[in-house]
Parts: sequence; C-alpha cells; structure tokens
Amino acid sequence: MVFTLTDIPRAMRQEGWPVGAAVMERWFAGAGRIMPTAEKEGRSPQRDVEARLVTLGWCRRFARFTAAENELLGTWSSAARLNAARANLADKVRAWRWRTGAAGAFRFGDLAAGPARADQTCQLNFQRIESALFGDVDDFYAAIGRGSVKIAVAGDAVPLPDGRIRLTIDEVGTYLRDTYDFNGDQMLGSWGPTGLSRAAVFAPDIQVVRETARNGGNGVFAQRYWSVGNASFRDWRNHYGRGGDFTIYSGIGRRRLLRPVIMEFAA
Repeated sequence: MVFTLTDIPRAMRQEGWPVGAAVMERWFAGAGRIMPTAEKEGRSPQRDVEARLVTLGWCRRFARFTAAENELLGTWSSAARLNAARANLADKVRAWRWRTGAAGAFRFGDLAAGPARADQTCQLNFQRIESALFGDVDDFYAAIGRGSVKIAVAGDAVPLPDGRIRLTIDEVGTYLRDTYDFNGDQMLGSWGPTGLSRAAVFAPDIQVVRETARNGGNGVFAQRYWSVGNASFRDWRNHYGRGGDFTIYSGIGRRRLLRPVIMEFAA
C-alpha cells in the first residue's frame, strides 16, 4: 500500500470531511507561495483569497464556531473591548474619509463589499475559536483548525464642531478568517487511507514524493498510518514547486443594531 501526502484529501473524504479535503486540494493545486508574516497577521492585504469553499452556514454547524461568534456578538461593544479597539478603528475611519474625500457627513464601512474588503477597512474586533486538538476532530478541524471569528462595523460618521468625528455604528457583520499555510512547526496527526488516527503516535514520517514512495505492505503487518506535520507540506512544495498559501473567508452575517453604538475620535 502506497500512501503519500497528496492522498490525505481522499482520506478526509473517507472520514466524511469534504470541505477539509477541498481546501487542501486547493493548496496542492496552487503555485508555490509562502505567506509572509504581515499577510498572515492581517497587517497587509491578502494576495490570494478563498471565499467560496467555506461558507458561514457551514461554519455555524460547529458548536465551537457558534460559541465564539456568540461571545463576540455579546461582548464587542463592552467598554473594555471598545477601548482596546478604539485607536485601530479611528485610523480606519480617518482612512475611509481620506479615500472618499468626504468633507461633511459620510457613511463608514461597506459590509456588502465582502469579507476581504471589510477585514481591511472596517473590522473592529475578533474572537479566537477554541481548538479541537483535545475535543472533536471533524471537518472544521480539517479545513480550518482554529481560525477566528471577526466583526466589522458600519455606520454614519459626522464631523463635530470641535474637530472630532462621531461614528454611530448601526450595523455589524461577523465572518470567519483563517490563513491556510504551513509556516512554523506543528504536528497534524497520523494519517492513512482510512483517515486520521490519534493512536498511531509513533508513526513514521509520511512520504511526500510519490515517484519514489515505498509500498507500506499488506496484511496484518502493513504500515497503516504516517505522521504528518507542517514540514511535510513544506517539503512537498520545495520538491514540486506547487502548494500556495492563501486566506480563507466565509461570507458575512450582517445584523442591524436596535441600539446603535456611538464612538468619537479625533479627526
């Protein structure tokens, strides 16, 4: 039995994890690219965005995503979280005003423009999603791992006589953001033709070059699982020149606020 790194998506489908399989296949199909740290951390624009494979409705099937989303929706407007995000939001409001050339009142934020644009221009806060490492291992784990739920805001901005800007936030949108990359050292479990094993902790490293892969044998003594980590994918990329890191976004779940949230900043 020959099992190599590119067989993992098929094993994911054996587990019933089609989204995880599709996301990994997208990485294998892409031109070789290593995501820079600034892009991974959201400090620079994303060069390669995937906004089709992972939907918000699919994310909401998983309890740890909905728990993080509900926590964010329930706390984003608390004094502590608003104060922590104030300087960053003020910069985004000023940048929006400069881009639009608005002299008077203007509308800040455009949640209809999609999550990638909202993430760069009007995102306010985020909530980390609980890891499944010691909990349920499922399609969300295969596709995302952890990731974050983020919240973007929109509202009416009005210049005040004292030179400040008052922003009345009347709409928010939540969405998932994650980066699909293999930077750093991380073990990703032991994989074989039938899926993921937690028991095979001493499995040998997976073979990444199919052309020279050895047969793991058949019968009771056959090798059934191989250890996989971030380094496995980097080795595959180095050998084949493919494997492109990208950013994943879900759609945006928009909500109108019954009670708008008002913030003021220096212009």
